[in-house]
Amino acid sequence: MDMLPTLCAAMKRAGGDALVLRTGESPHVLTGSGKQNVARAVLSANALEALVTQIFSEAGRQTLRDSGHVTEDVTVSGGLVLSARGDRTPDSVTIELRESTPAPVETAPAPEPVTITAAEPAPEAQEEILPAV
Repeated sequence: MDMLPTLCAAMKRAGGDALVLRTGESPHVLTGSGKQNVARAVLSANALEALVTQIFSEAGRQTLRDSGHVTEDVTVSGGLVLSARGDRTPDSVTIELRESTPAPVETAPAPEPVTITAAEPAPEAQEEILPAV
């Protein structure tokens, strides 16, 4: 069963900044005012391993196994993009999910406006009429 969309929906409802999943703890959301549990069940080591498999890519899982730390962007159903961070110690696994903020799109500065002025027409040559002598 894919629990991630349900947990992310709970994070959104709680108005949280991050969803934290840690071995031996209940899933909770970090908000500006503290920690809010979003489920009663305590996460087992097996549950966290299943979530690691659901959340991270194969390369991300390999990095987590090798170094104990991984961060990557993941897309949850509904198009929600999250930054997922995983940390592994001999005793526990912690997954923290935060909503990604899109990187600002850099745009080239607008070119300076070019002003084109029409050239003034050359003065017409006028015949000079001399009085008769």
